[in-house]
Amino acid sequence: MIPKDTIIQSEKDDLIQLGFGLKREKGELSAAVGIIKSSDIIKSSAINPANALFGKIPGLAVMENGGGSWRNDPDLFIRGTGTSGDASILVLVDGFERPISSLSIHEIESIEVLKDAAALAMFGLRGANGVLLVTTKRGNDQGQSVSLSYEHGITRAFRLPEFQNSYDYAVSMNQARSNDGLSPLYSSNELNLFKSGNSPYFYPNVDWINESLRDYGNMDNWNASFQGNIKGIRYFSMLNYQTDKGLLGPVGENKGYDTQLSFNKFNLRTNIDVDLTKSTNLSVNLGGYLRESQSPGNGQDNIMYSLFSVPSAAFPVKTYNNNWGGSSAYVANPVAQISASGYGIQYVRELFVDGRLEQELDFILDGLSGELAMSYDNSATFMEGKIKQFEYETLDITKDPDSGNITDTTSNFFGEDTELSYYHFLGSQWRRATFEGNLKYSYDWGNSKLNSALIFQQDNMVRTGQFNTFIRRMIALNAHYSLRGKYFADLSMSYNGTNILPDGQRFGMFPAVSFAWNLSDEDWFDSRMFNYIKLRTSWGLAGNDLIPQNINTTKIIGAAGYYFTSNNNYISGFKEGALGNADVTYETSNKVNLGIDAKMFEKLDLTVDLFYDRRKNILVESSGLTSEVFGNSTGLTNTGIIENKGLELGLNLEDKIGDFGYFINGQLSFVRNKIIEMGEEYRPYEYLKRTGRSVGQAFGLEAIGFFEDEADIQSSPKQLFSIVKPGDIKYKDQNDDGVVDEYDIKPIGYNTINPELYFSASIGAEYKGFGFDALFQGAANQTQYLNTPSVFWPLRGYTTISESAADKSWTIDNKSSAVYPRLTTQENANNYRPNDIWFKNGGYLKLRSVELFYNLPHSLLSNFKLSEMQLYLRATNLFSVDDIKVVDPESVGVGYPTTKLFSIGTKIDF
Repeated sequence: MIPKDTIIQSEKDDLIQLGFGLKREKGELSAAVGIIKSSDIIKSSAINPANALFGKIPGLAVMENGGGSWRNDPDLFIRGTGTSGDASILVLVDGFERPISSLSIHEIESIEVLKDAAALAMFGLRGANGVLLVTTKRGNDQGQSVSLSYEHGITRAFRLPEFQNSYDYAVSMNQARSNDGLSPLYSSNELNLFKSGNSPYFYPNVDWINESLRDYGNMDNWNASFQGNIKGIRYFSMLNYQTDKGLLGPVGENKGYDTQLSFNKFNLRTNIDVDLTKSTNLSVNLGGYLRESQSPGNGQDNIMYSLFSVPSAAFPVKTYNNNWGGSSAYVANPVAQISASGYGIQYVRELFVDGRLEQELDFILDGLSGELAMSYDNSATFMEGKIKQFEYETLDITKDPDSGNITDTTSNFFGEDTELSYYHFLGSQWRRATFEGNLKYSYDWGNSKLNSALIFQQDNMVRTGQFNTFIRRMIALNAHYSLRGKYFADLSMSYNGTNILPDGQRFGMFPAVSFAWNLSDEDWFDSRMFNYIKLRTSWGLAGNDLIPQNINTTKIIGAAGYYFTSNNNYISGFKEGALGNADVTYETSNKVNLGIDAKMFEKLDLTVDLFYDRRKNILVESSGLTSEVFGNSTGLTNTGIIENKGLELGLNLEDKIGDFGYFINGQLSFVRNKIIEMGEEYRPYEYLKRTGRSVGQAFGLEAIGFFEDEADIQSSPKQLFSIVKPGDIKYKDQNDDGVVDEYDIKPIGYNTINPELYFSASIGAEYKGFGFDALFQGAANQTQYLNTPSVFWPLRGYTTISESAADKSWTIDNKSSAVYPRLTTQENANNYRPNDIWFKNGGYLKLRSVELFYNLPHSLLSNFKLSEMQLYLRATNLFSVDDIKVVDPESVGVGYPTTKLFSIGTKIDF
């Protein structure tokens, strides 16, 4: 058994990637860096590796954006949001900027999250929002190995809103019209026909979600990887194929093709390392993927909008003539959109190639070495498909005025049933070429050690379209000093430039300094509690150049024209657009960090970080700084200032007692920003001001109940948004001026962009090969705006209504318990606007994943020449505890549902 002090030393010796080919032993690290290894990443079934990072690294917040592998790119935030502009983080794969979604989880060795100035200053104009470093797997000298894995899963919708059946919908519609002072739309006889179901073609009861979606989809993931060393050539190769079939139901009604939402992705990677000489190493990486996504011809978004809009009473799926049902009063038949609109396919092809040559230069100076690296990436998206239109039939009826019975029917046909029509076009294309060179120098003397690097990099990125060429150039210096293996100092400095900015503003300097002290290595340190403790601190600058291009010039834009000559020929006019900002520049982030790394009781790892970030030169609207007498739109100015500060905590308890091993892991990040300056226009009341609030702070009216009757309306401050009636929302007059208007909005809850509090807890255990692990992840201090049509805002514009909206809406009978205002068929600007009824707590706690596994014993596997074999059952997104309940708290709008996954798989190593 390895002594525990040896294990602790081994952890200190782990190498941490810092970018540009730089690595640092964990025990000497003075920067704030989080890391996740391959062994944790592959516990996920995610097709996009970003979705494997929920709650895994302190300081990294991953927010799910929607369902479907074909679109599921989550939002990634490192230490919250420090800007009101573009907060996108920088993602590097093997040192070069590339999308993480292009990878599979099986090719990733580690992911580092760089968080403070000590780690980010070298990235200069791209460092302020944080950096995610992805390192792919490489060959080794431990012989040849083969790893095979297969996983099959069943997907189900995580949450879907329940909409009312036709009878309840008709009752709600009549109630809404009554509230509006209108006559009922449905008679009592018609209500009975809806309720009885005896006339399904004229009084249908269609559960559109049940008709359009099946109960489950399926996914498959095949992987084969090869690793080893052949005649001095170290290699890692991987083939990965993933499929995901969606939840659409009626997809097989067409001969020769189906219209299911489907996703197919094939990944390829080969990484090779060759020692050309004893002092020369060449690394070559080849990666890429082919992706194919299919959807019905009408598109996923249109179908989901119809599912959330068409009432169950609108029309049948098909009429008694076997024609598609439909009506000009409602949006299209969602089943017909799935089955009878053809199909479209999106093809994505991406290739990533890079090489790095490392040469020791001891013949010039002991400890000197150099590197040259180049990469070329190419991506293209191609669209093709065969689409068609469909004809639909409406059934008009004539009734006996006395009995109400149907006496005649009339069919009307709309649209046209066309043949399939082929289309194709290039969707998008980009290419990137990067050159990098560096000189590294290492020198040891006495108790001191110096590692330094001088780095140059140029990156060229070209996208299709105008103003889409991006060139960045950088020279950087990094120096790391170690004294007696317990005192560490780092200096980083980069000089960056970009063509996004105008001449004279393109370059900036970004320095950083950091220090670390291994307190536990002091001779006088004696603690039974702490086996290891290190203190860290850093200060420095980083930049952000993710701003619109060419805003330094004033553009000429279209304007109203004039009618000339006796023929009144109309000629369009032109005018000056928003004024250009000749002094536009990049954002500058001033970062400070204090941190502690510790190991306690030989089994508990602890990391704590406190950080502060003050960002200036943020682009903001300048209209609030310029009088309207000026007569033209003013441009953006670099006058914005935002402060961002917070706390990160990471705990990991891990131990093994005989054959029983276990771990408990917990992480928490709290971050809050504050707008210091935003060029805000004059606002007469303090509560109206955005300055001093968080970026994305929710603002709305404060509801104090619902109007009970006309007397209540007359005795209350006048609300100016629309005519109010009993059951409408009653608002607080914040300024006591006798009216409720835009001067009465106030901050509500928290920001709507990302949570201030992000946390997770995981637990796992293993005994004689049998084990489990589970991950809970949650978020708090975030506000969601519940304005989803039909689900929260029903019946407007001939839409449907959810069970939840119907149950919670105001009526004369439930005045005291109503949560939502009265039902209405009108727009009602009074009720349907930002207020604290629709702004709700967006916090949640989810069981992100749980896995049961069995590792077969080596004594059995050796008989089959196998080194490892695991069988597992896995489930993801099993449940959520939250206040929203009706839909996924991370995806509250109209869209394809997020999913839960149940899968079974095996991994075999030779």
